[in-house]
Amino acid sequence: MKRYVLLSILIFSLVLTGCNQGSKPVVENSQTSQKEKLVITDMLGRQVEIPDNLQRIAALKYMGHLVYALGQGDKMVHQGLMGEAGKGKVKLDPKYAALPAFKNNGSVEEVLTLKTQLLLVYGDFDQALMKQYTDAGVKVVALKGETLDESYQAVRLVGKILGADQQAEAYVSYCQNTVSKIKDRLKDLPADQKPKVLMAGPKSIYTAATKDMTANSMMEIAGGVNVAKDTVGLWAEISPEQLVKWNPDYIFLSSSKGTYGVNEVLNNSALANVNAIKNKKVFIFPSNLGWWDFPAPQSVLGIQWLANTMHGDKFTDIDLKKFTDDYYKNYMGNTYTDLGGKL
Repeated sequence: MKRYVLLSILIFSLVLTGCNQGSKPVVENSQTSQKEKLVITDMLGRQVEIPDNLQRIAALKYMGHLVYALGQGDKMVHQGLMGEAGKGKVKLDPKYAALPAFKNNGSVEEVLTLKTQLLLVYGDFDQALMKQYTDAGVKVVALKGETLDESYQAVRLVGKILGADQQAEAYVSYCQNTVSKIKDRLKDLPADQKPKVLMAGPKSIYTAATKDMTANSMMEIAGGVNVAKDTVGLWAEISPEQLVKWNPDYIFLSSSKGTYGVNEVLNNSALANVNAIKNKKVFIFPSNLGWWDFPAPQSVLGIQWLANTMHGDKFTDIDLKKFTDDYYKNYMGNTYTDLGGKL
């Protein structure tokens, strides 16, 4: 009898031991339970760790346009649209109007005051100033866009950073489809019917867009031949004699508002024998809201305008005003017309 009692106690003890062992808490591996940090490589090759729960963004120059184009404007801590586009937005959007505007081009003090988590800048941004931002704890991502492919890459990168990959792909697809349609309309255009084109830069008529710039691709896609296609760098300096020798059929003035204009070029006696001057084929890039020759996907507006200007007979069904209104409505939240845009 005693032996049975001892055996029962032993079995009961083993059961208790097993229960106690089974009730021990399971310790999760901290490495697997912790959310993986998002680290991106920006377009200067810099590794940047993106802050968790990113909600406060600043963007300099036209980088803010990319944020709005992806429907992420609510994350902006300041009024991030340039020039007249921003002024038009203030009149139409109370939330945008309530945001502060940078008075010192986004100084370190301004950016820090707004508790900015991440700052988007263009690739030519001053490296010393960039270090000041990063030393102050602001993450900085540099973007580029000197070619259409770079522009698309910039959009996708911003989409990844903001958790808006689908919006980024939709935007890139829109731009690519627009370019494809223009190319398709002009695919059978004989080489001898492609006009020679000069795109002059912001400083003077004697600066030319080179083969390294977005403008070169824009002219070619729109059915023109860049007379400066063999030059390199950004805005090659040229002489009056070189311009006369090139003898472009069209001259397009880039972002030159306030520096020089169409009439000044047409009245330049040194260029009197140039075809573009004789035939009054000198145009300034639209628009009053913001220039369409910027190295960003917004340049698809400029490509369509170039194509309409040089080959209007092949684009008679394209209402440029409607095309532009639709773009701004879809990617800026308001139509071009409502924002005060004029062509």
